[in-house]
Amino acid sequence: MLKIRIYSDERIMSKIFTNLSSMDIEKAIRKEMSGLSFEDGKSELQSMKNFFTTLEDLNVDNFYPDAELQTVKKQYDKFLELVNQLSNFDYHRTDTNIAQERQNLLNSITHQYGHIFNIEKMMLPYLYAKNHKYDEIFKKINESYQGIREQEKNINKVAKDSQEALDSIKTTTGDAVSLYYSKVFAIQASEHDGKAQPWFWSAVISGVVLLLVLIGWLYFALSGKIKTDDWYNMMPILISKGLIISVLYLALHQCIKNYKTHRHLYILNKHRDNALKTFEAFVNASSKDKDVRDTLLTIAAKSIYNINKTGYLSKEEQGNFNLTLNDIMKHITPK
Repeated sequence: MLKIRIYSDERIMSKIFTNLSSMDIEKAIRKEMSGLSFEDGKSELQSMKNFFTTLEDLNVDNFYPDAELQTVKKQYDKFLELVNQLSNFDYHRTDTNIAQERQNLLNSITHQYGHIFNIEKMMLPYLYAKNHKYDEIFKKINESYQGIREQEKNINKVAKDSQEALDSIKTTTGDAVSLYYSKVFAIQASEHDGKAQPWFWSAVISGVVLLLVLIGWLYFALSGKIKTDDWYNMMPILISKGLIISVLYLALHQCIKNYKTHRHLYILNKHRDNALKTFEAFVNASSKDKDVRDTLLTIAAKSIYNINKTGYLSKEEQGNFNLTLNDIMKHITPK
């Protein structure tokens, strides 16, 4: 499941890379030690510093997953510790282990550079996305996700309001209640109908963009303009394309889900609006016997508030609030 990160103005990368700007690689290689200096590892040290500096400037933490972000922090701490060891290396000692310790530090530089290189390969898709300004897409996906959560709350609220309306119908005049709630549901139906249209066109646009991207990549693949014999270098590109397709597909999926939710609520509220406009007929046609009248009104009210199938949401998504034959018989049969 794709985890959606909620955006924050806090720059996490700037907190991770402490002491980076003041780090002096020229000082760390210790040229004054002559034959014992660490100048052989200068290029690797400078490359590692440049890599971390690039990450800090790009502020890619909004694109980088939390687990991998912790890996970056861990490797930077090791890099910082290694630079401190080089800077504090005592070459005035006279013991025979000094040359071996120097070589061990050089080996550590090479080893650490290998770890950083692996992180750099993993981050290529995120750097690609950052440079191509896909951050706006991520923000829209997050906003869409929050919108879906709000719609779920609205559905639950409608069910709760329906139950409260049933209680009100039992204790108030039927025609007055029906007129009041008819207007309420008419307004809600109109609002949901209006909100459904933008999501429909958003889904159409997202689907067209996704289709064009797939057709474009298929064209380049079949035309032979993309060399596929070097899979090692192709992997970052494939991962980047997979990320783009995932973003577009998620946008399409969320737009369709929002559209279906609004259409479902529109049909429900329109049904209730029409039903409540005829509610007075149930009041006038019911028997003068109070028990029979209350029973008929209760059953009529419940039939209005049943969550019927609209074809837009599945049974699990819309819940179960329907009457059964046993419910009806329980009300109208003598005890």
